[in-house]
This record gives sequence, C-alpha cells and structure tokens, in this order.
Amino acid sequence: MAPANYVNKVKSQIPTDVKVLEPATVSSVQLLVQNQASSPIMLANCLASHAIPAGGSFNLTLDGVVGYWVVPESLAWDCDRGPFELFYVAANLSGPEIMAGV
Repeated sequence: MAPANYVNKVKSQIPTDVKVLEPATVSSVQLLVQNQASSPIMLANCLASHAIPAGGSFNLTLDGVVGYWVVPESLAWDCDRGPFELFYVAANLSGPEIMAGV
C-alpha cells in the first residue's frame, strides 16, 4: 500500500473537473480507463462493475449522469456501505454543459 503522503500527492495532481466550453448535444462518450497499477482494480457503482487487470485498460461508455468508484482488488466494496474514501469518476451528460470529474 502506498504511503499516505504519496496518495495525497497523487490526488493533488488529478484535475477535479473537466468542462466543455461550448454547449453540446452528446448522449454518451467513451472513456478509456488505463490501470497503470501493479494490481487489478474494479470500476463499480450500484448498477455495474468492470474489472481492469494490472496494466490493462477498459473502454467505458458514460451516458446521462453516471459515476464509478475506483476500487483496489484488496478492498471489498458494497454499494450501500462503501468504503467511499476512494477515487470517484463522474460525468453529467444530461444538460447543456457536459461535465466530468475525478
């Protein structure tokens, strides 16, 4: 497990929001998720989960308002109980301003 100061440093290097500057009419987008860690991860929410092996990638379709927790393989994650102290990837493609955040 990475030391806390390393995790905080990494978190501070990740942009928190991405906005499109012009109005758009997109109903879905593809997000390429690359796992550069040495262990597998899972993208999970209450409706779906996607396993990504160490060094692997996954093409994730985002539509509407959606979000996924980034769960290390060492954690058991539950939709109602968490843990929720993890990275979260979210997108809102439902309005005139498309937004995504980490």
